[in-house]
Amino acid sequence: MPRGPGWTLSGIVLRDTGLAMVDENVGVASERPEPAIASLVSSPDLPVDVLRSASDLARVRERSADRRAIEQHLCETLRGQEHWTLDGFCNVCARAVAFQGDWMHSNGQTANFRERLVCPFCKLNNRQRFMAHVLMVATRPERPQAPTYLHEQVTPFFFWAQRALPDAVIGSEYLGPDVPSGTTVRDMRHEDARALSFDDASLGTIVSNDVFEHVPDVDLCLAESARVLRSGGRLYFSIPFYDREETVQRAAMRDGEIVELLPPQYHGNPIDPKGSLVFYEHGWDVLERCRHAGFADAYALGYWSLLYGHLGYGLQLMFVAETSG
Repeated sequence: MPRGPGWTLSGIVLRDTGLAMVDENVGVASERPEPAIASLVSSPDLPVDVLRSASDLARVRERSADRRAIEQHLCETLRGQEHWTLDGFCNVCARAVAFQGDWMHSNGQTANFRERLVCPFCKLNNRQRFMAHVLMVATRPERPQAPTYLHEQVTPFFFWAQRALPDAVIGSEYLGPDVPSGTTVRDMRHEDARALSFDDASLGTIVSNDVFEHVPDVDLCLAESARVLRSGGRLYFSIPFYDREETVQRAAMRDGEIVELLPPQYHGNPIDPKGSLVFYEHGWDVLERCRHAGFADAYALGYWSLLYGHLGYGLQLMFVAETSG
């Protein structure tokens, strides 16, 4: 890395400390004591805020407007390039990398950083790498835990988890309404998130990467997650999030049939070329839904780091729901 009072990356001038890029806009979003997981995963180069409301999010974004300016400048610099890279450090691989980007899933003007910035080695994108980072920090070999369950089985994230996490890792895919949960079909386990086959209090951790917008009844899924988690267990989930108080339901299941309440939207599905129908656009009430489902606490983690390739909207969010104990 070049030395001196300053150096540039894609035309952006950054202060060089000789160690790492420093984010000087670390804000405290809530007066409540931060949950242990936030203090575990936060660092000077990857500050993590605990968010429980739209006002929490607004305070952090107000104090970190420069992040959006950096992202805008990046988009202006990269516009016209079909493929591009952003130098940084992959926490998952523990090495410097050139994160891979393009204009997929975007409007062609503002890059969808959340879904891109893929590490060329672990193959995980922006949001997946943060989820992996949280799991690596929260899951310690010296503290054996109950199994970790992932709502996926044929993805790079699942293959990484199998290799990297110290406890047993179980994965599954959704294979259709006529397959009983727990059934294995061609080496693939099927689980319906609304009716999991696991025993009560049998899991230590559940990971859901962009799944809960595709389920017909998110409240049932959250209740099932709370049921199968042991005392002190955690559900980690990412969702496309909308900064509004109430969730918007785009589709529903009635008498076994899908009813479209809004024009249908589909997201990518690794086992279905048609994709997965979007049932929910989640808002802040997802936290209350978690508590109503049986979790003792629920909150969002806000994170952003140029060094680690965690960009997008000036702040990215993932969610945590914890059982009592």
